[in-house]
Amino acid sequence: MESPAKVLEKWSAGVEAFKGRDHRKAISSLQSISPESHTAKTMFCEAVVHRASGNLESAARCLESVMEKDPHLAVGYFLMGIVCLELKARKADAPYYFEQASHKFTVRNEVGYATLGLRFKLHRASCEYNCAHALWLNGQGGNALLWVQAARKTAGAAGFQYMSKIDELESILTKKKGSKNLLIIDMNKDLLFVPPKTKVDNIGNKQFLKKEKSTDCDSALIPLL
Repeated sequence: MESPAKVLEKWSAGVEAFKGRDHRKAISSLQSISPESHTAKTMFCEAVVHRASGNLESAARCLESVMEKDPHLAVGYFLMGIVCLELKARKADAPYYFEQASHKFTVRNEVGYATLGLRFKLHRASCEYNCAHALWLNGQGGNALLWVQAARKTAGAAGFQYMSKIDELESILTKKKGSKNLLIIDMNKDLLFVPPKTKVDNIGNKQFLKKEKSTDCDSALIPLL
């Protein structure tokens, strides 16, 4: 098991390399973290870099580790569903992961990850819409219609930004009208969990790191918005 300071150092180096578009260095830094020291956040970062580099199989393997390390992290399941669709050979698996992502919402319909270092908000309706979309792509129109209707109900009158997608997919499923090029709701491919600046700035300060919380991704701490 590596020290928290060493994990932070490698995690930070990977994030900075990715920001600089040096995918090879980013992967090298993140993969140098020992398996037992990896957290859901660092594995998620590695998955994002692999996806950006076109290494979808590697991205999927990393996301499987993310879900093992933090089975409550909805965004991990959400990205796994997207990667499965991109892999083509795993297209049939995508609905399961989007469905699992939707089940992680227990109180409200949107979760923000900013306090964990990821500038992203995930809405339950996005998971439900993507599940419907994936089912449609897999030729399961009946089930897809149920999920797109669930997405409409969840989105409600909250000004959901992807309501037009829900409208179009529902039209395709009920009226057989609409674009065959309709896209899923994706994440910005540059989004990573970024280590806290205060921790990075104090990597050499053992007393500071002892006082701080673990670098683990504890999804129970995510504020529901």
